[in-house]
Amino acid sequence: MSAYALLLGLAQAQSVTVSVPALSLWVDSYVYVTNGEAITINANGNWSIGGAVNGISDSVFGYGNVPDGNFDGSSDLFLANGIHGSLIAYIGDSPTVGWPTNYYDQTEYFEIGSSRQLVVNTNGWLWLGLNDDAFTGNVGDNDGTVNAQIFTGYGATNSDWPDTRPIVAVTSVSSNTFAFSITDTNYPNSFWAIYDSSDLKNWVLVGAVTLDDSGSGSFSNTTGVPYRFYKVCNGQTVSRVIGFEQITCVPGYTAVANQLDVTSGQSSSDDTVTPVFAWTASAIPDGTQICKQTTTGEGSYPAVDTWSSSSGSWSDSTVTLAPGEGGFILTPTNSEPFNIIFAGYVREGQLSRSIFHDPSTPANSFNLLGSTIPLAGKITSNLNYSPNSGDNFYKWIPAAQGWQAAWTYYNSADATAAFSFDSTIYPAGWYLSDGTLQEPVVQVGEGFVIWSAASDTWTQTFNVSP
Repeated sequence: MSAYALLLGLAQAQSVTVSVPALSLWVDSYVYVTNGEAITINANGNWSIGGAVNGISDSVFGYGNVPDGNFDGSSDLFLANGIHGSLIAYIGDSPTVGWPTNYYDQTEYFEIGSSRQLVVNTNGWLWLGLNDDAFTGNVGDNDGTVNAQIFTGYGATNSDWPDTRPIVAVTSVSSNTFAFSITDTNYPNSFWAIYDSSDLKNWVLVGAVTLDDSGSGSFSNTTGVPYRFYKVCNGQTVSRVIGFEQITCVPGYTAVANQLDVTSGQSSSDDTVTPVFAWTASAIPDGTQICKQTTTGEGSYPAVDTWSSSSGSWSDSTVTLAPGEGGFILTPTNSEPFNIIFAGYVREGQLSRSIFHDPSTPANSFNLLGSTIPLAGKITSNLNYSPNSGDNFYKWIPAAQGWQAAWTYYNSADATAAFSFDSTIYPAGWYLSDGTLQEPVVQVGEGFVIWSAASDTWTQTFNVSP
């Protein structure tokens, strides 16, 4: 079988990872794409257009595994209006025909950076390269490698292209069961494996569904756990990740974070209180309130919404609790503990939110947050929050109805100045007030507060794969 015939299978669906060294002018991915096909490319790694990757160099791109470069006015670029040092792509027989003169048409190159989703408007082989050395060809001073995952054909998504993955939707959820529907009208009678996970990394096969003649099916699972996430896969194509998180609210304040979009369009999901709390509205005690920041940066959290059992509604239906937002549930002190359940979709892609700092009034630099991705773990090592020296982390303890002693992040110099009495060098990290090096741990569905020493951005990334 010819390579061309073999790779035409990508029109159905395929995930391929290609290594792109900075020392190569271009790399052929051996992926053949066709006009009208949707493709997704996610890249990570770091590389250099001149300078040491593992040393200190202004020419190294990819810190945090985000291989994007800088706008610097260089003229030695394949994509003249692109970012110098960014991952770029070309579709065709060769990206360097006639090199080094009259060898390309600017319209044939396009930028990838760390992630790109698009619909192809031509036929050809997909090439990947570094946006550098277009005229000189001088790749010898480059270093490093970027790995690009290419997902193409049925199952790739783009904001301007219909989501052709199987559609999953929550149908019921309780303290011990979770059920969802599966729909794929393009592939009736198709077979789908069901996987679940507690950490969005390790997936376990828990069942299978064969869709009916109309392309519909359903799945139900007995859970008995506080959170779980599911994906539907046929070995090539994978659905959005869907799941639930269950949080126990005590009389008084409980810090919470909803980390699941109610509807599948994460840029337009209706994450207002009525649909967010819909699965357990009947369990909410009358008079329960939602408390959030009403003034950016301030460390007070007034009530913004109140639940009425008699009307079965919130006093303000426009209040949101979206992924990345934190809040408090204030339950009447004479009520019993109860569980709330959030259910929906895990957000995908590179997910960023601003961290606020007020330089004019530094005291007003509090951020009431939740992890955008429903993961448990250490705030920096696992959840990718990059702290500034002097940042404080506050964890609410429901049983004590108070804050645990704050953690403070110090760089090495600040930690040494704060805790060393004998010239001992202290490492950078999160510290308790007694000098104990200990990183804060966040649970799924938990809200928390960070006082930030500088304005910043918290970026997390999640992409599901077959």
